[in-house]
Amino acid sequence: MLQLEFLTEGVPPIGYVLVTPELAEEWLKLNTHNRPLKKSLVAKYVADIENGCWHITHQGIAFDENGRLVDGQHRLYAIIVADVSIVMAVTDGVKSEAQLAFDDGGGRTAHDAFVLSGALPGVTRRHVQICRSMVFERSVKRPKTKTQLLEWLQKHWQAVDFTVSTVDDIGKRNGITQATVMAVIARGWYHVPLDKLRRFYEILYTGLCEPSEAVVIKLRDRILESQGNRATSQRATRLTIHRLTESALRAFVEGRTVTYLRHAKNELFPLPEEKE
Repeated sequence: MLQLEFLTEGVPPIGYVLVTPELAEEWLKLNTHNRPLKKSLVAKYVADIENGCWHITHQGIAFDENGRLVDGQHRLYAIIVADVSIVMAVTDGVKSEAQLAFDDGGGRTAHDAFVLSGALPGVTRRHVQICRSMVFERSVKRPKTKTQLLEWLQKHWQAVDFTVSTVDDIGKRNGITQATVMAVIARGWYHVPLDKLRRFYEILYTGLCEPSEAVVIKLRDRILESQGNRATSQRATRLTIHRLTESALRAFVEGRTVTYLRHAKNELFPLPEEKE
């Protein structure tokens, strides 16, 4: 512990309080001067609370010099929804003009949090991007918080890290190396021989193949064509590429010749928990 001399005069008092659902309701009655509530943020906090992943930090609840709640409304709503008491830092008497500085710093990404916490040695932004796409494109149970995303990445680390290593070994190319495509390779780790997966990516990267592997070139062409298509939303484009990649990988593994590459209607490479 650092030997610090804390100021007590001229600064708002700060302390830690066990905030019960009942106390949260009372404090929210003072929520008359705040930004609009974001239900998605409340849901993220609730998920962490219900999964036992809520951490005590220096951030919490703040009231201004007029007794109005000026920070922490989402945390308070989450306590009510989860119906759980949480210890939080509480500051009283913040000057009203101090709101100009609230949340004015750079937000920490999931990758920032994983690296700084030391929770997952060797993690890169590509690991996180692939992990998100593995869940985002198909799965219905998507991680809502950084803690849930970390748990999910730890669970599937071998599959994701194999995919990142393959890209690092063979090379990167715009479009081809997008997380949506790499997510299918990571899912394929559970189903396809690893040398087949590496060969699949090698063809995507180089554009060179044997006649029997031409389905991968069809996919490559579709991916590169989609890069200049601004007529559809990014979400729709990603989902299309994800499903085409699954179809191409399945045909490649089975050694099938494909005249026209079609979307996979169902998940072709389910994760172990999705099989259940």
